[in-house]
Amino acid sequence: NYEKVQTASDGTKLDILVYPQPTARISGSATICKGESTDLSIALTGKDTYYIVLSNGDAVRQVSGPSTTMSVSPTATTTYTLDEVRDGNGCYATLSGNAKVVVNDKAEISISAPEPICAGDPLDLTNKVTIVTNGSTVTNGNWYLDDAIYTEGSPVLYEKNGAILKYKATSSCGGTIESTNSFEITVKA
Repeated sequence: NYEKVQTASDGTKLDILVYPQPTARISGSATICKGESTDLSIALTGKDTYYIVLSNGDAVRQVSGPSTTMSVSPTATTTYTLDEVRDGNGCYATLSGNAKVVVNDKAEISISAPEPICAGDPLDLTNKVTIVTNGSTVTNGNWYLDDAIYTEGSPVLYEKNGAILKYKATSSCGGTIESTNSFEITVKA
């Protein structure tokens, strides 16, 4: 703060108090799963308390400095910037930075029906599974026949005719997932 003395047109001296311009910088890029939240960091200079508005319209009032966090829960990938920051003196801040929050969703699995087989033959599951990751990491994928793991290349007995074939895996977003469709297999005698 500093004082500036000015003289009015009638000769009166005026003391004007000039405040330094505050600053605000946003940061905190992150990758989250849909439905989760993350904190964005905001570094502030100026006089406490601050009024902050993000680019998505979220606002926080009466935040103390010199730094604060804002929790966000976007439903899609969003880059946040600051739209407005005012300090306790009512001065508008110089704004900078951005924070990109990448939102991943659980993976989706679909399968194609295998061809009918003869008893004792293995199911041909080559290129029968399609996984759309939606940004998630997919691990531990297995085929299942009537909820028991089926090892590719294993012979299938006639008793399994009509068994339900599906695929299950683990998605980094969403945990255990299974194919959105399933098929009854045909085993000929």
